[in-house]
Amino acid sequence: MNDAYKKLRNPLPQILGVFSILFSFPGFVQYFYSLTIESTPMYLIVSSILIIVVSMSCFFVLFLQYPKNHEDMKKSAFKLMILDILALYCVVISLYNAYFFMVAENGVDLTFFGVLV
Repeated sequence: MNDAYKKLRNPLPQILGVFSILFSFPGFVQYFYSLTIESTPMYLIVSSILIIVVSMSCFFVLFLQYPKNHEDMKKSAFKLMILDILALYCVVISLYNAYFFMVAENGVDLTFFGVLV
């Protein structure tokens, strides 16, 4: 159980957090061109905030204390597993968001597809 807990804690969440931030970067670059906050669809803003929060929480895992007993380790391992799954979904969503940001800059409305994804 100790080895599995260590694998959940380092370095997988941090790698996924870095990837989701890197994959979100091409979407955020669109604000330097013609895209504005007012013309950005709400689903892109909400999903970008979610990606940033989950990505930053992946780095806060490093500051958690090691659990003292087996029951606390089980609870902590479950939380880390959920965080890893969320971080993986954030990587995929950040790839989609990069495309949706580029399309939003051109003025095409993909709200239906953005909510569907």
